[in-house]
Amino acid sequence: MVLRLDPEAYYDERTLRIMGLDGDGLEAAREAKELRCKEVGGQPVYKGAWLIAWLDRSEAEAAGGKVGAR
Repeated sequence: MVLRLDPEAYYDERTLRIMGLDGDGLEAAREAKELRCKEVGGQPVYKGAWLIAWLDRSEAEAAGGKVGAR
């Protein structure tokens, strides 16, 4: 799967689900304070840069690396 996120754009959950991200995973990360979001019109929106950082951390952790390790 190829997921392209613009670091300066904001995305709502519906759009992210259409792009292939798991809505339950987004909600869990948001509630655990692992993923930043803003409330706009009562709905969470995510800046592309925040999503990219969260996905990079998740990938590093899954690979057994330290957060922020490259």
